[in-house]
Amino acid sequence: MSQEELATKLGFKSRSSINKIELDKQAPRQHMIKAIADALNTTVTYILGVDEEVEKQEQELCDLFSMCYGKEAYAAVQKFLKLDPDDRQDIVDLMDSKLRRDKYQDIKSKGDINITA
Repeated sequence: MSQEELATKLGFKSRSSINKIELDKQAPRQHMIKAIADALNTTVTYILGVDEEVEKQEQELCDLFSMCYGKEAYAAVQKFLKLDPDDRQDIVDLMDSKLRRDKYQDIKSKGDINITA
């Protein structure tokens, strides 16, 4: 499909927006990616270059983690993964210092948990 045909399908006046997206000069918004995928009769994951099986497995792992440890823990891990390595280390150091408190010493004696970023 040409840029002109795709632009027409999406309701654009010209192909310039499609051209900018293809040349990485303009990032499409989420709704636009979905519209492009629909117009090309494909999936968003294909448009983004994501293997659907990998995406499915990642989602299953996320669901399992959430079920085992709770949504709060899952949300905390998601936030942690967004941090750069230095900030991750700061969080790990803070957790280590908290775990040194007396109220956690009985947990530590059951098996030392080593956390690294």
